Amino acid sequence: MSAPRFTRLLEYGFVLFLIALLASIIVPTVGRTCGRPGPSRLTDFVHLRDIGNATAIYAYNHNDRFPEATDIWDYARILAEVGTPNEPEGLNDARFWRSKVDPASAPISSKDPKFPILLPSKNGQPRALNPAFRSIKPAFAIPVGRRLSTNHPATTPIAWTRGLQSDGTWAKHSPYGGQGGYILFLGGNVAYYLNLTDDGGQLIARDGSKTANILEALPVGCRISEYVPTPEEQTTWSAQAPAQPHPTHNAPRRSGTTESFRPPPNSPVATSASE
Repeated sequence: MSAPRFTRLLEYGFVLFLIALLASIIVPTVGRTCGRPGPSRLTDFVHLRDIGNATAIYAYNHNDRFPEATDIWDYARILAEVGTPNEPEGLNDARFWRSKVDPASAPISSKDPKFPILLPSKNGQPRALNPAFRSIKPAFAIPVGRRLSTNHPATTPIAWTRGLQSDGTWAKHSPYGGQGGYILFLGGNVAYYLNLTDDGGQLIARDGSKTANILEALPVGCRISEYVPTPEEQTTWSAQAPAQPHPTHNAPRRSGTTESFRPPPNSPVATSASE
């Protein structure tokens, strides 16, 4: 074997060793930080990331303003026309707003046909909202209001797992059975929390203090839009909650798996943020 070839093999071997070493460090760390949410819940993380991408791109093209939607279904309608690097034709699929583990959703398979949010255009007219989409029960909640923009603090929540209560815990009828949820922040990260009550609150309120109440972390005038289950649904979904706690610890604020989403240079909750 010639010396140059032997040297190249040593270089390749050293590179592979470094890759393996980094993987052995990074993968367990990410797993612990995320609370090991499992494959189905990681799909929800990806969907929230894509919703964040579409929201940021929309804001980039609309003077830093977020979609001025009436509720979460209207918000999804607006984002359905916003192309992202992963979805160049827009988030025009109801699966972005549903969860495989949510008892509110019918069983979802990756082999299921696309469930469009917007119907095809007819005679050059704007695409209409698919009536079937209006009947789904989204797995997420969002803030809506005319004051939402990218000028707010990076710690501002802009989407999260449905069922988050004002005391910082998720209801038992929420998608993960009261065992936490994801939060997407304006700063570009998606984090998993078991609850928001540790250390005096895991969120940053408008006045800079800690809080467990997500409404206090939203801009003044915003309200939360999400599907509110009926009493019968709450009872049924609570009974379907997983028996084992998952995860076993609470992720620190803004420490979950993060990924930047900023682009380059049947009843919404009526509560509103107030001074």
